Amino acid sequence: MSQQSPTHQLSSPLSGALPQGMEQGQPPHPIVELAEYPFRVPLSWWIALIVGLLSLAFGIFLWRWYRNRNQVHYAPRPENPLLLLLRSLESQNPPSPFPESMHCDYFFTLSMAFRQILEQAYSFPATDLTLKELKQPLKQKVSFDGYSYDAMLQFFERCDLIKFAKAPTHENEALSFHGQALSWAKAIVAKKTQQTDSSESFNPMPSSSS
Repeated sequence: MSQQSPTHQLSSPLSGALPQGMEQGQPPHPIVELAEYPFRVPLSWWIALIVGLLSLAFGIFLWRWYRNRNQVHYAPRPENPLLLLLRSLESQNPPSPFPESMHCDYFFTLSMAFRQILEQAYSFPATDLTLKELKQPLKQKVSFDGYSYDAMLQFFERCDLIKFAKAPTHENEALSFHGQALSWAKAIVAKKTQQTDSSESFNPMPSSSS
C-alpha cells in the first residue's frame, strides 16, 4: 500500500470542492475574447469635437472683443444741479396742521432753499449774504431776467422777520410763500436750462478702451 505525501493528503479533501477541470490545472470555463463595444467613439472623433468647441469659443471671444473695441461709449451726462434743488424746494410743503413751534424753522428753510437756487443759477453767494448784502446782486442779476425785484425782496424780508423777530404767521401764508418761491424757481430753472442746452452742443466723450 503506497503512502501519500503530507501535501497530497492536505489537498485531497479540497479537491472535491473545486470545479471540474481545476484539479488538472485547467480553467473552469473557456476564455472568450470580449467583443468590441458597438457604440464606442473613435479617439479621432473626440479630438475633432474638442478642437471644434475650442475654435467656436475662440471665435465668440474674438467677435465680442472686436465689437467692444469699435463701440463708442458715451459718458453719462451729469444731472443738472438746478433740477435737484428744484425738487428739494417742491418737497418743502408746509405741514398741516402748522403749529407755531414750526413757523420760524419753516420760513428759514424755505428762504434758504430759494437762495440756493439763486446761488446756483446766477453764481453769487446768496446763502452767505445778509438781506442788505443780497439787495444789490438780486437787483443786478435776477431782476434783469424779468423777475420782480420788489416781490423777491419782500419775500426774503418777511422770511427773516418770521425767523428772527418771531413775527406771527399762519398756514395760508406759508402755502402762499411756498407757491411763490416754487413759481420763481421753476421759471429760473427753465430759462437757465434752455440757455445751457442752446449754448452747448452735445459732444460725446467716448471712454477709452484698450
